[in-house]
Amino acid sequence: MSNDPRDDEQQDSGEETPGGDSQGTPTPDDYPAPWSRREEGTVDMDAGEEGEASFLAGDEMSLGSKLRGGGQDQSEKAGQATRLCPACNVVTVFVDGKCTNCDYLLGSSGHEGVAGIRQAVEGDDENPFIKVLLILGIVIVVVVLLAVGIPRLLSSRKPAQDSAAQPEVDAYQGEGVYAGALNEIEINDQLHTDIQAALKEGNMGWAAEDIDAYVYKYNIYSEVRQATSQVLRISSYVGGADATAAVNEPRNVHWFDLGTADLLDRLNATPGVEASFRLYNTGGEEPARGDDVYIKYGYYFGLEHMNTLQPIIDSLNEYYNTNGEYPHLLSERMLTVRVKTKRGFYYERNGAGYLPVFRTDSRGNIIMGTGSGVEALQPDACIGYYLFMYTENPDEGLDLHDEEALDYYSQHIAPFPYDPDEPVKNVVLEPDGEPDGIACVVKDGVLLEL
Repeated sequence: MSNDPRDDEQQDSGEETPGGDSQGTPTPDDYPAPWSRREEGTVDMDAGEEGEASFLAGDEMSLGSKLRGGGQDQSEKAGQATRLCPACNVVTVFVDGKCTNCDYLLGSSGHEGVAGIRQAVEGDDENPFIKVLLILGIVIVVVVLLAVGIPRLLSSRKPAQDSAAQPEVDAYQGEGVYAGALNEIEINDQLHTDIQAALKEGNMGWAAEDIDAYVYKYNIYSEVRQATSQVLRISSYVGGADATAAVNEPRNVHWFDLGTADLLDRLNATPGVEASFRLYNTGGEEPARGDDVYIKYGYYFGLEHMNTLQPIIDSLNEYYNTNGEYPHLLSERMLTVRVKTKRGFYYERNGAGYLPVFRTDSRGNIIMGTGSGVEALQPDACIGYYLFMYTENPDEGLDLHDEEALDYYSQHIAPFPYDPDEPVKNVVLEPDGEPDGIACVVKDGVLLEL
């Protein structure tokens, strides 16, 4: 349906639509250019008002010019002409049908296309409030992008911190992200074997420099992050008279590091793995953990297990104060703490052993009791003892005795009371080069430094 008011007038008057065919179908000559709705006729080219189109009568223009929306004849012979541009609404020069002001090509788009170009050129002055909202929206987006992007850019350029200033193992915050596929190191027996060998090499490095220090235990902290990286920390606890200097002085740490360098190089060469040894000197005050692995037993193991040892020591002292001697055997019923024991000098996994020391004469023979009763069949008095804490494995720990000593105890000391065929002596402790499954030793209530 036409939007031209003249159509309504013509319909009301009942007149036939000019230029139409016999059925009333409009032809291109029925409509003027899209920017102009005027009466047909010739307009004075020199007297035209600004912004008005100059055009020729319909019978003086070619059909091609009319279809291209021309106000002037745009035939081939008119390569350059001045006219009103339907897009930018400016009277300007057209070269080969293209506006030199906005590059609009005559006939390239219909009425809606021309209106869109004109709006883009002139701007939308009909609703300035919309422009304000658009500008405000753009400003908000820019501000948000700056607020989010700049902190991320600055954080990504933050310098790496010194590893010595990092938090402790359990609070490790380092990133350690690896760009490739992680080859995770499994915490298995082979890794423990390699770590123990490296730590022993480190201890030998200190010993070669006459530094009285050694790692006696370690534990492993492992964290796998998003299947891209693995943080591996081997916390190593140091004992010995020179432990403080060994841990705190770089020149002393160097001798230990020489022994662990090969293992660290191999671990850190694994894709995605960041491994390191950490040395700690706690003076034996480090609480024992379930995942602790001891590579050297003795004094520091005892210090870290005094919560088990001290109640046994207290029970033995109480017995001595009551009876004037120590008991011949360690019995669970006499203890204030639950501990596994075989009531004598026998290995008991993670339990306690007890070796009594009886009063002897000048020849080293145990003095037996007097009288004709039971007293004559057992030692006169137990004046001392060795209390042993045993390890998880009988093939590790301290070397304190040989098989002969254990056999002698089994055959002569453990059977008391009995009537021996010959004088009985106390068990002699002599190392034989093999570990006895002993973690630490208490002698008469005092933890021995072995």
